[in-house]
Amino acid sequence: SMMTGRQAALEAKPSKAQQVNLGRLADVRTRSPFIFELGGKQFRLVQHEGAMIAHAATCPHMLGPLDTAQIIDGAVTCPWHGYVFDVQTGAARTGQTCRLATPPKIGVTEVGEVIAAFT
Repeated sequence: SMMTGRQAALEAKPSKAQQVNLGRLADVRTRSPFIFELGGKQFRLVQHEGAMIAHAATCPHMLGPLDTAQIIDGAVTCPWHGYVFDVQTGAARTGQTCRLATPPKIGVTEVGEVIAAFT
């Protein structure tokens, strides 16, 4: 059943949603890191080096969990097979050709709402 679930996730078609309101800036900063969904994929919003960034919550190799992965030197490591991914570019630092799903851009509106959007 794990492999069936993995295959379904790999074949999932993205939803039409291209942006999501994550809440007021102060609230988002307080509750981060947290998981949100956009375009049919899960992303994790974290505060990293003074900025809010999003990265894929699953490893592209076998959908290993990245939802609690520590960011070390700008990268997350999949606990299942040790693949290391740059959270800014999504590229594998350990030589694999797979890469993290392209994350949405994180921005703050004029009224202080945090928006995650694909541009």
